[in-house]
Amino acid sequence: MRRRGALIEQAHVWRARRARYGELVQWDSSEHDWLEGRGEKLYLIAMIDDATSELTARFVRHNSTEENLQQLRSYIEQHERPVSVYTDKASLFQVTPHGIHHRDAPGQQRTPIGRALKELNIE
Repeated sequence: MRRRGALIEQAHVWRARRARYGELVQWDSSEHDWLEGRGEKLYLIAMIDDATSELTARFVRHNSTEENLQQLRSYIEQHERPVSVYTDKASLFQVTPHGIHHRDAPGQQRTPIGRALKELNIE
């Protein structure tokens, strides 16, 4: 996109949705004042099928590995195992480069969620 002679980068590049249910599930947690000050702080852990936009979500008190793994278990029990998941770069899902020690082989360092996905053969 050009505006007044300057090139403006797009923040997000559009991509086509996946063709089939379960091919890709987007997984994220959201911190928000869901109860508008009338109750405790809650997090929403959501999993959204990319092809259909079908949502599976629940509110939790803590955005933790345990709560996210429980969400994955619930998702699989309701919808079967997805082929792949897409997450943000939160530390629950990815090990940051400074957390990888020199003795660890590249690609071997995984979070508990990463290990569970590998065991379940989910990309």
